[in-house]
Amino acid sequence: MPAKRKKITKTTKSHKKQHPKHFLKVYWPYIPILAVVTFGMFFSNVNPKSSQHNQPATLAYATEMGTGALLNSTNAQRSSNGLGALTLNSKLNASAQAKANDMVARDYWAHNTPDGKEPWVFFDAAGYVYQKAGENLAYGFSSSDATVIGWMNSPSHRANILDTGYTEVGFGFANSANFVGTGQETIVVAHYGKPVTPAPAPAATPTSTPVSKPQSLPASTQAAPTETPAPVEEVKEEEKEPEKLAEDRYNQPVTSDTPVPDEKPSTSITRLQRLTGGDAPWSAFAVSAIAFTMVAVWLLKHAVLVKRYFWAGEHFAAHHPVLDLVVVSVAALAVYLSQSSGVVL
Repeated sequence: MPAKRKKITKTTKSHKKQHPKHFLKVYWPYIPILAVVTFGMFFSNVNPKSSQHNQPATLAYATEMGTGALLNSTNAQRSSNGLGALTLNSKLNASAQAKANDMVARDYWAHNTPDGKEPWVFFDAAGYVYQKAGENLAYGFSSSDATVIGWMNSPSHRANILDTGYTEVGFGFANSANFVGTGQETIVVAHYGKPVTPAPAPAATPTSTPVSKPQSLPASTQAAPTETPAPVEEVKEEEKEPEKLAEDRYNQPVTSDTPVPDEKPSTSITRLQRLTGGDAPWSAFAVSAIAFTMVAVWLLKHAVLVKRYFWAGEHFAAHHPVLDLVVVSVAALAVYLSQSSGVVL
């Protein structure tokens, strides 16, 4: 009787490694955090002035906004820069409030009205006769102090607040349920002015007195005729490029001294700039640089490990998990601080 053959089954051994649960717990949380940090930095730093309506990250009506608080914050900034306080003017309050109401009613974000009228029409309508006038606009800020700090972080708006030519100011604000498509907003308007001083009373006519006839002087004592100076050739200033001229025009404060641009770009103010109180406008760039550096450090440190995980299935070895957490946390904080807290124009 032939021997019974033993059936041999061939098994193939998979070389695919199964990662333990603790591996997934350690590694995978980094991916969404890193993605949030990277995309947050990208969208918060890509040409922030390219759009006319730079939208803050989180918007709602202001929790505190008042004329008195705006005045106190403005004068505090002037005092810290060695300038005198501005006085509140009822006509400027009326003109600023009319401008805020008009912006909400016609839903526009600009110094000039939709029909092309400059902001000085609101001064005229309120009966304020000025030698010089200026305007600052803002929305998205949560309080009066935050609004003024936002203006102080913009060179042109700062120039209006610290202008020694102004002696009076007025404020207006209004809420919009969906301002220029950004949701609930509180729009704030500041109108600065120097009033026209009344003409002095005419001086009394002096009584006439007899005047003796002047005697002619000898030729030796008479003044010699002065020579006419040669005309001085006017030196023309170096012509600037059109792009530079436009940039200079947009960076100027909005005052009655110069025409108001129709498409002056708005400026988004970050949370960190609010914390610095307007003393460090460069802080937004510094935070962005720190955030990018932190992400770069993380990527350089784990580039090889990530490659091994995806292509070779090697174990993820986070030798310093606390350091990794600190790096990602600092980058996330930098992204948060670089987000917009309001917009000025």
